[in-house]
Amino acid sequence: MQDRITRHTVTVFLRGEFDLSRGSEIADRITGAIGRAWPGEPILVDFADVTFFDCFSLGQLLHARDLATRCGVDLRVVHVDEPLTQRIMEITGTDEVLGVGPARSVGWPGSPQSAARGLRQETDALQRGSSPPGR
Repeated sequence: MQDRITRHTVTVFLRGEFDLSRGSEIADRITGAIGRAWPGEPILVDFADVTFFDCFSLGQLLHARDLATRCGVDLRVVHVDEPLTQRIMEITGTDEVLGVGPARSVGWPGSPQSAARGLRQETDALQRGSSPPGR
């Protein structure tokens, strides 16, 4: 899947398994996206189609995030649906570092406050047993 570039974001879509053999692809793709990002706008890394993600790949993602930060670009990870990937990010604390969240309810582009508001709305909806906004 091709990356998507809009006025407000660059979205990097990842697909498949990311282990030692493909982990460096993450850093390469994000490095390319940094050069295409608008100043002050985020890069979203979409994990919706990721079926496996190991610690080597997580290291590559963190390396790319550090580069993005040095370049003044905000990098966020969205749609981490695969349970083992969620668990790796939770255990290591990188879910918070990477701003892991759902892009649909966050409403990018936006401030950290709008992101928090979107996550609160989704959490509230899930607790009520209804569908989150935007789904």
